[in-house]
Amino acid sequence: MDIKKVLEQHEIWIYSNGESGEQADLSYANLRNSNLSYINLSDAKLRYADLRDANLREANLSDADLRYADLRGAQLSNADLSWTNLRVASLNNANFRNAYMRCVDLRGADLREANLRDANLLAALLREADLRNTDLRGANLLHADLRDVKLKDTYLPESTFIISDEKCFISICGDDVRVDLRVHSVNEWRQFTKQDIINMFGKNSFKFYSHILDIIDSYCGKGERPKWLKK
Repeated sequence: MDIKKVLEQHEIWIYSNGESGEQADLSYANLRNSNLSYINLSDAKLRYADLRDANLREANLSDADLRYADLRGAQLSNADLSWTNLRVASLNNANFRNAYMRCVDLRGADLREANLRDANLLAALLREADLRNTDLRGANLLHADLRDVKLKDTYLPESTFIISDEKCFISICGDDVRVDLRVHSVNEWRQFTKQDIINMFGKNSFKFYSHILDIIDSYCGKGERPKWLKK
């Protein structure tokens, strides 16, 4: 495939410094098996694009719209996908190793058997994503939303735990503890006042708060509890 001709047909002009036209529209484009390494497609529209087995190593796809795109088997190692919209995208077997994916939107995406080792997924939206057989070892999942994800045979980063059989979703990523939409450090969870808990969970929630601390103690080691809770 002559990638230059394909891009020119969509009025995307690649300059010697690797930059492309702003707001490039490649929606529905057939870019399968294309070599797009180092390309700058920041802010581009790539909805429903066919990027199967494409080479996008070290490409700039920040803020791009890739909703429903097909990236099965694509190579995206070291790519910039910060703030990229990959909602409901097909990403199985894609390679995102060392990719920068801060605040990426992966809600409902199919990531089965994808390689996300050492990827930076800070504050990523992964709700309802399919992460079965996905390799997340070494990935940064701090503040990531992992509610309702599918995790069978998933390789999670060290010190990362997903507790889904509670009345609220609970995840622990190092020192970061998420209870539904509330994210605080381990120490912060152990120091809340009675009024803090009422504000977060309502009255008569002290038993639930104590249970949260039991879970934190179980996974992170036993720690102190507020004096008011002991009473």
